[in-house]
Amino acid sequence: MESESKGHSIELLLSKESTDRLREKLCEVEPGPWHQDPFRPHLSLAVIREPTERVEELRTLVRDFARGQAPFKILISSMGIFPGKRPVLTLMPASNGELIDIHHRVSNQLTEIGISPIPYYRIGQWSPHITIMMGRPRREVSAAMEA
Repeated sequence: MESESKGHSIELLLSKESTDRLREKLCEVEPGPWHQDPFRPHLSLAVIREPTERVEELRTLVRDFARGQAPFKILISSMGIFPGKRPVLTLMPASNGELIDIHHRVSNQLTEIGISPIPYYRIGQWSPHITIMMGRPRREVSAAMEA
């Protein structure tokens, strides 16, 4: 679970091998600091704007969920950008029943404890994506997208 300045996110991280392969591929298309970048590509299942006193409850939920989740494969179908002052560069996975099931299970567990993710992450509104670049100036994200 990653903490943001205005909330928390529940994320799936890529394996170290997958992260390394992804960075190598990105360097092939756009030379740059991909290998030195401390940013870790991830797939967000939920972003939550809950008071900080609920953090331990969320950590327990995530820890229990992770213990029962086996690794799985994702096939990437496209690349995209979520626009804004600091756009987000993403890889979009092909439709994957297991990924949708994981999202539903996390969402349902959050609902059971009375926590609701922000609208973009709710069932029926969630757009699965792997964030590969965020918090960078628009020109850097645009250059990476065009490469």
